[in-house]
Amino acid sequence: MKSIYLLFFFISFSLNAAIEDDPYKDIVYLKLDNGLQVYLLSDDKAENTQVELTVAVGTDVEDEKTLGLSHLVEHIVFRDKRIPHRDYVDYIKEEGATYMNGYTTRYKTGYNATIRSEKSFWIVEQFARMLFDKQVEIEDLVSEKGAVQTEIGAYEWLDKPLWYLAKTMEALAPPQPDIYKDDFSLDDATTQPAYFNQKINNQTFTLEEVMAHYDAYYYPANMILKVAGNFDVLKMKEHVQMHYGSINKEGTEKAVEPVETPQLNQIPYHLYLEGTSENGGYIGVKYIMDDYMKYLIINAYLDNLALRLQQNLRNDLGHTYSIYASGTNRGKARLAYIYFDGLHDEFETNIIAVREAINDDLESLSDETIDEALREYKKHYTSIEHDSGSLMKLIGTTQYLKEEFDSMDSSFQFFENIDHENFRNVLKETFVDNRQYSVISREYHFFPYDISVLSLLSFVAMIIIYFRLYYFDMTDRKVACAYRDIIMSRRISNRFIGFLYIIAIYYLSALLWEWIKYLVLTYIVGNNAYIYSIDVPYSYIWTISDMVLGILLFLLLCRYLFSYYARLVVTKKGICLIGHRVKTIQNEDIADIKISSWKPNTSFKSFGASILFWKPLLEIILTNGSKVYIRNNNAQHLKEDLEKHLI
Repeated sequence: MKSIYLLFFFISFSLNAAIEDDPYKDIVYLKLDNGLQVYLLSDDKAENTQVELTVAVGTDVEDEKTLGLSHLVEHIVFRDKRIPHRDYVDYIKEEGATYMNGYTTRYKTGYNATIRSEKSFWIVEQFARMLFDKQVEIEDLVSEKGAVQTEIGAYEWLDKPLWYLAKTMEALAPPQPDIYKDDFSLDDATTQPAYFNQKINNQTFTLEEVMAHYDAYYYPANMILKVAGNFDVLKMKEHVQMHYGSINKEGTEKAVEPVETPQLNQIPYHLYLEGTSENGGYIGVKYIMDDYMKYLIINAYLDNLALRLQQNLRNDLGHTYSIYASGTNRGKARLAYIYFDGLHDEFETNIIAVREAINDDLESLSDETIDEALREYKKHYTSIEHDSGSLMKLIGTTQYLKEEFDSMDSSFQFFENIDHENFRNVLKETFVDNRQYSVISREYHFFPYDISVLSLLSFVAMIIIYFRLYYFDMTDRKVACAYRDIIMSRRISNRFIGFLYIIAIYYLSALLWEWIKYLVLTYIVGNNAYIYSIDVPYSYIWTISDMVLGILLFLLLCRYLFSYYARLVVTKKGICLIGHRVKTIQNEDIADIKISSWKPNTSFKSFGASILFWKPLLEIILTNGSKVYIRNNNAQHLKEDLEKHLI
C-alpha cells in the first residue's frame, strides 16, 4: 500500500511539474456578449501590470481624402474635458504609469500602458472610460491636430512632385527579385495613398469627421483587450465584465487584414553578393508554417545546430565571431537560417562546415542530440522573465495561435507533443534540396576592395571614353577637322545642360540594361534572379561583366541614339560640329548662312543645347537644299565670324 501511495505521489508530482513548466497555462480567454475579446494573464511575481487595447482600424480603411483620420482619432481618444489636463496620457502618468502611449498601423490602432500592479483594476477601468465615454470639444481637436502635425511634419511644396517622381521611376524600373513573391507566390501589398496626403488632410479634418470615424470603428466587437501583470484573475474578469460588458455599442466597420496563402515553389534560393563590407552567410531553409509544431521543431533544431557550430567554428577553431539561428517571415511564409561570418581565408571553410553539418544531421540525428535541442529550446517557454512585457508576449503567442490556427492549446502544449520521430520527419520533409535558402556575401575575391577598385576604374574608363567618343569619327574626317588647321572654335552647348544630358542618358541606359536583364532572365532563362544564384568564380565574372556591359550600353546610346554636340570648329576646309560624334560641312557645300527664329520643329534638327532654347538659331543652307541649325548664345555674331572665314 505504501508503494502504491509513493507511486501515485511520484506520478502526480511529475504531472504537476510538467504543468508548472508551462508559462501559458494561466492565460484566460473570454469573449463578452458584446463581442469584446479579452486575454488575462496574472503572475504573482510581477511588479507591474500592462494593459493593451487594440481596435481593428488603421490606414487601410482610408483613401487620399481621409488618410490620417485613424491617426488623428487615436490622438483624440486620449482627450476628455472632464479629466485633469484634458488628457489621459498626463492624467494616467500622474497616477503612477511608467508608460502610456498609442499607435496606428495599417490594420490596427492600439493603446497601451504600464503601471504598478496595485493599480491594475484602476487602469483597466480608465481604459474603458477613455475608449467609450468621450466628451471632447474643438479645443481638443486643435491641440491634437497640432501634435499630429508636429509628429508627421508640415507639408512642403516639394513633397508632391518628389513623390510622383519616385513613383514614376519605380514604375519605369523592371520588377526586382522578391523572395516572397517569386518563391511563395504572394502578391504585392496594395498601394496606399501618398504619405503627403496625411500632412494636407490633418489640417482640414473637422470634429464631426473625427467623431464619425470614431463612432464607426470604436465598438467592443472590433476590439481586443489584453491585461498582463499581478492581479486577482476572478476579480479582474468581474471588473472587465462590469466596465466593458455593459457597453452596448454596435458596428460593422473594421479593417480586415487580407489572408495570404503562400504556395512554395520547388526551386532552391541562392543569392551571392560580391564586394560587400564583410563576409556573411545565411544558410537554411524556406518553408510554409502550416503547422505550429513544425515551426517549433525547425527553431529548436537550428538553435542547437548554431550552438554545435559555435563550439567548433568559434570556440575550437576561432573561424567566426558570430554564429546564431534566426529567420524572417511574411505571415506563414518563413525563412529560417544559420548566420555566420568569418575572415576571408576561413569563410569558405565555414560555408562548407554549415552545409555539411545540416546534411549529416539529415542522414543521422541521434536521440541525444534531439533531446539536447529540445531541452535548450524549452528555456524559451519556461525561463520567462516575470515582468508585464514578457507576460504580454505570452498572450501575443496565444492570440496568434487562436487567430491563425483556431487553436486554444498553448504553445507549450505543442512543444510537449514533439517526439523523436516527428522531429526527424519534419527536418527531412523541410530541409530538402529544392527548399534550400542561402545568401552569401563576400568582401572580395582576389584582393581587398577589388569590386570597389574595379568599379572606380570602370567609371574612370567610361568618362575617358565618353569624352573621346568623337575620335571614332575623326579618323574619317581628320583632314576636315585637323587641329593644326583650326581657325576658330565656339561652344554651341551650355555646360550645365550638357551635364544634365549625360545624367539623363546614363539613367536611361541603366534602366534599359535592367530591363534587358529582366526580360532575358525571365523569358529565356526562366528565373529573373538567376544571375544572383551562381557562385564564384562565375558570380565574380558576372559582377565585372555587368559593369562593362552596362557602360558599353551607355556609350552606344550616346553615340548612336542621343548624339550631343558641344562645340563648333572652323577650318579652311569647312565646319566641324564635335560631340559624341563629328559632323562636317564642307566649305563648297555651303550655299548661304542666315539667322532663323526658333520653332518647335527645329528643336530636334538643331545642333547644340542651351537653357535659352527659344533664342534665334544659325541656319546653314546647303547646296543640296538641306538645312543645318546651330544653337549659339549670339547667332548674329557667329554668322559674322563664319562669313568672314568661309565666304
